Amino acid sequence: MQILTMYPEATLLAGGHALLPAMKSREIRPERLVDLAAIPELRGIRRGSDAIQIGAMVTTAEVEHSSLLKEALPLLPDAAKVISDPLIRNRATIGGSLAQAEPSGDWPAIALAVGAIIHLTGVNGERAVPIDDFFQIETTPAGNGLAVGRRTVVARSEVITHVSIPLVQGEVRRSYLKRMHPASGFALIGVAVALRLDQDRRCDWCRIAITGAASAAFRALKAERCLVGTAISGEIIREASMLAGEENVEFIGDPFGSSAYRRQMLPVYLRRALSTAIESALV
Repeated sequence: MQILTMYPEATLLAGGHALLPAMKSREIRPERLVDLAAIPELRGIRRGSDAIQIGAMVTTAEVEHSSLLKEALPLLPDAAKVISDPLIRNRATIGGSLAQAEPSGDWPAIALAVGAIIHLTGVNGERAVPIDDFFQIETTPAGNGLAVGRRTVVARSEVITHVSIPLVQGEVRRSYLKRMHPASGFALIGVAVALRLDQDRRCDWCRIAITGAASAAFRALKAERCLVGTAISGEIIREASMLAGEENVEFIGDPFGSSAYRRQMLPVYLRRALSTAIESALV
């Protein structure tokens, strides 16, 4: 990215749904604004031998209607359908959503559930970051004196170029379920599930990701450990779902739902998401 070398202080514009309102309210006052829309290398959805590659500037609507993803990784287009509204989906990008890492955003949880790898390019070269290492919260001073949360490991002089998603072999079941805020479309609680069943119908691989409940998307590791190695049943699903509410995270609260409400609703939505995944025909 030659532009990053020339202007390392530049602010990058993807879909603009977070950046433009912040500029309008004067929360952010960039000296230079670089629109990524015209860079062809940041677009496109491709299938390799062992992974799907999605360009950072691919929109949510493109994911929703991708025939390639509907066949190879149907969780993504199914989840895209319930992200906000068509106007937002036509502009919001995968890379922008992950870089913003909104605590109630959908793509962070979906990326965690599918084990995505985030590919970055910057003035110091290229690197690939597993999604489990991508999100973080770090308070840093902004240029205008405001305190901001650094939500990802993306450096100031880096840009997300694409996301690669490993193709898991075997009988994989997936689902995404959320309680949507009626105005913003964000998740008050969102649960993304991906699990694999062996020949004996036992779970031998599982990833469960939660959004809307904490300051960043996170994996429900206690629930995952409960499911792996067991024959899936209603009792196991209920047990795993209750464990999700015991994760060592600080649940957030706001005028739309208290922290106690989110903690209590999480097992309900996880139980429904797991049941949907098990009962589905998605592979």
